[in-house]
Amino acid sequence: PNDYILQIQSGLFRTRDGKNFYQTNGTWAYYWGSAWWELHSLTRDAQIPNLRYTMQFGSGFWRSDDGGDNWYRPIDPMNKFPNPYGVLASDQARSKNLWALVWTVNVTGNALWRSVDGGITWNSVGSFSVTDLSGNHQLNGGIHPAVDAYDGQVAVFAKGVGDVGFGVWYSPDEGKSWQSLTNSSFHLAAVQSVTIDPRNRGRVYVALNG
Repeated sequence: PNDYILQIQSGLFRTRDGKNFYQTNGTWAYYWGSAWWELHSLTRDAQIPNLRYTMQFGSGFWRSDDGGDNWYRPIDPMNKFPNPYGVLASDQARSKNLWALVWTVNVTGNALWRSVDGGITWNSVGSFSVTDLSGNHQLNGGIHPAVDAYDGQVAVFAKGVGDVGFGVWYSPDEGKSWQSLTNSSFHLAAVQSVTIDPRNRGRVYVALNG
């Protein structure tokens, strides 16, 4: 209960006792003069306490096998796109099941990606596509692409195929099929996150900024 990881501009810091913090190790890519100008996602595995995951602004997915003391980037095609940005969700009912909504300056990298081995390897989800994210980590109006997952359910806030604006999409079956929870012409503003209700299957919450 006293094991925390704290993000500040100069890096990631960890405490094991809730009082004393120390800086973790990683070959961080500096962007705009700061090692951690913006960290989009920081989460842990559903069943393995020392397995932690993060998505860093401009350098993609990172993993720690020792509770966050040391971090590394797995060698995988998803991590090789130039200046990858993304948001990450760890399925909190299924160990090593990760979902990443990624956008890069390389349009082929703009997609929803899935890993079933804790981020060592990734595959793009063919039944869903993210388009026209313009390479921005934050869109106009404070709109942030978002993703969440629980027990095989996946929810994303993004621009899907055929969408005019960004909307909320939901999959009950690990991305095999998708349904739009918002009208394709309806534009949600100031979205910060989407969350799947772990007790009520099929229920999705959306958090707005302001």
